[in-house]
Amino acid sequence: MIKLIAFDIDDTLTKEPRTVPQANLDAVKRAQDAGIFVTVATGRGFHGSSYIWQAMGVQGPIINYGGAVINDTVTGKALYTTELDPRMVKELLALAKELNVHAHIYQGDGIVFAEEKLITMLGKRYEGKLKVSGSVPGFVEFNAENAHKGSALEWVANYLGIERGETAAVGDNLLDLEMIQYAGIGAAVANAHPQILSAANVVLPRCEDMAAAWFIDNIILKGMK
Repeated sequence: MIKLIAFDIDDTLTKEPRTVPQANLDAVKRAQDAGIFVTVATGRGFHGSSYIWQAMGVQGPIINYGGAVINDTVTGKALYTTELDPRMVKELLALAKELNVHAHIYQGDGIVFAEEKLITMLGKRYEGKLKVSGSVPGFVEFNAENAHKGSALEWVANYLGIERGETAAVGDNLLDLEMIQYAGIGAAVANAHPQILSAANVVLPRCEDMAAAWFIDNIILKGMK
């Protein structure tokens, strides 16, 4: 029986930056009433995702920054964090300057460094050193090698005393890959990246067709009867 569901936000749970369709919120409430812990796993920060998790009524851990940070919505404090080696940060900043691209450094939930143009994809150069992902077109995120949604979901499951087979995850892009691979039920919305569709063991309707509600009602709750 599934006891934990983690939803990616953008293009999975909702198409809007600050709202979730009421049909999805109603389904989340049905899952919560059935004793399932429903959370978010997002590339957004704590405050940037607050409109969503507050609407969902999440009381407990949420996954932020693609798995680099796990925050507690009750206390507002970080439960788990990963950090980049300062030498690697220095190298990335030098590279950004060399390429004349924009770079942000986040510490906690705030920007502590910013340049003027977008950072470009250089994943192969840092393979085995950094976790490189892109949750939004035109952006590349660099995290510690072990920082991804899959490891974060595992941490949350252990924190809540939930077995791997009792977890479910829903996503759409490559930032969700490890989470979908880890979960007992890994689901992809129909609008997902081909690699995510291939990794998932359940394919849902498109995000705009209330995929989250469909998943909860037709896969999770129906499976509990």
